[in-house]
Amino acid sequence: MRPLLKRSKTIFWIGVLSFLGSVSAMGIVRPVSHPAIGPDSPYGVNGPWKKRLVHYFRDAAIHHAYQLNASALKSLMAQSRKRHQPLLLLDVRQTNGPEGFRQGHIVGARNIPLQSFGPELMELVHASPTSPLWHEPIVVMCYDGDGANLVTVILRLFGFHAWNLRGGIGTWNQNMAGWLHNAPINWPTMTGNVKGLPVISSPKPGPDRLPRSLVRAVSTIFTRLYHPYPLGYGYPWTIDSGTLYAALHSAHAPEVIDLRSTEEFRRGHIAGSINIPFAALGQHLNLIHPKMKVVLVSQTLQTAAQANAILRLLGYHSYVLKMGMAGWQPSTFSWPISHNFPLVQG
Repeated sequence: MRPLLKRSKTIFWIGVLSFLGSVSAMGIVRPVSHPAIGPDSPYGVNGPWKKRLVHYFRDAAIHHAYQLNASALKSLMAQSRKRHQPLLLLDVRQTNGPEGFRQGHIVGARNIPLQSFGPELMELVHASPTSPLWHEPIVVMCYDGDGANLVTVILRLFGFHAWNLRGGIGTWNQNMAGWLHNAPINWPTMTGNVKGLPVISSPKPGPDRLPRSLVRAVSTIFTRLYHPYPLGYGYPWTIDSGTLYAALHSAHAPEVIDLRSTEEFRRGHIAGSINIPFAALGQHLNLIHPKMKVVLVSQTLQTAAQANAILRLLGYHSYVLKMGMAGWQPSTFSWPISHNFPLVQG
């Protein structure tokens, strides 16, 4: 009797584990709640300041993640010239290189390479309250939108009217869209009625600004961008699709958080990923592991890059899937539209 009972128990547990394995393969993952305190911020964004940042995701979602496409930027530039109003264009690409600032940039743009932006941020924040910088739009651009979104978030958190050029300089002029030609193969996605987290009602709108006293600490985020990255990880805090695919089949798989809408998520997503729509991320930080690597996914990387900036400020080990779902499955997900608007060189 005992061997038979033991064998029955073994068969039972094998069946349970097989069922759980099949559920996981289908992408149906029950989110695990972690301590609400989260990690300590290396930039001093703790306590009451941490609570302020939960409002950013909701407000940014209402304003389309503070992004302008190339056509909207062209119209904004024309309006500014007509009204004689200042418009600061910040190009945070490297000065030289095959796709660098000197190879082609929008007329009037100011070049401040991303890793050099820390001192510039301190100077901007400490500018006179009467300076036009505090009242007029600032449009930030880079290669693909990743670094520019980082700068946009930081400027927004200190009170500037910053916007990001969606898709980077390559959407302004296709001759600068070299990053679009490096699309990987199609990795598999999962489909079906997988439940994402509902977009719950946000708390009453409140301040999501950081005090000027934190600018020195926050500015160091730019000096830390060039620390050594593992193979397949890149600057600033990105991971390519091949590396992520391999990592998800390893013993130490990262958490994958899909920031798209529930409808987009159901149409196709990375197996095992958790759906937390961008606007609701601030209310669900307890679902992000405070010590594990976390990979953020959006359609093309734009909103993921903004979320990554906030999570990095809060001390999470977060990364952005390079080129987003459009890089994971290029044949399924569309790229940003690329134009032939004029560039200047030198």
